[in-house]
Parts: sequence; C-alpha cells; structure tokens
Amino acid sequence: MPGHNANRGAKDPPSLVPTSSFNKVLLVGGKNLTLFQSVGLLVLALVALGIGVSLLAVRVFWFAMWGSALTLWGFVMLFNGSKGVVVVLRRNNRSRKIGRQR
Repeated sequence: MPGHNANRGAKDPPSLVPTSSFNKVLLVGGKNLTLFQSVGLLVLALVALGIGVSLLAVRVFWFAMWGSALTLWGFVMLFNGSKGVVVVLRRNNRSRKIGRQR
C-alpha cells in the first residue's frame, strides 16, 4: 500500500534547512534565513560562547586554544543570527507597509 510519499524518488530527500546547507548556516549565516533559524543560531552562539569562555578560564594551552576558537565561532554565529533576525523583521515590516498602501 503506497503512502503519501509514493511519488517521491530516492533522489528527492526532504530539505531540513530550506535556505541552504546546515554548515553554511552555522559558518556563514546564509542569506535568507527564517526567524526560527536565526533564533536557533543565536542559541547555538550562546552555547558556544559559554563553552569557549569556560575553556579559556582553564590555563591549559590546548583548552585555551579550543576555547578561543569556540569563542570566535560563537561571536560569528551571534553576529549572523542577529543580522538574520533584523533582516527577517525588516522584511516583515516592509511587507506590512506595502499591504497597507494597496
């Protein structure tokens, strides 16, 4: 008995991140992030910053090296997540203004 995905081929997996790949969202921030993805990026940034800063507090060389890398990555994700939230809110605000003018 075929299910509702009977027409879907093996080469058509469902996309979990509709705007770009997961790695691109975490490293670069993507271009058209949804509000959910931007807030998720902010949460991951806070986790990475927390772990990175706590590793920096330990005065062992390898921990400090990993801690500085995680802290830098956390700041990059924090910036990209904030930028994504601002872009989504501006886009929604513009569409509301255009809707009122018509």
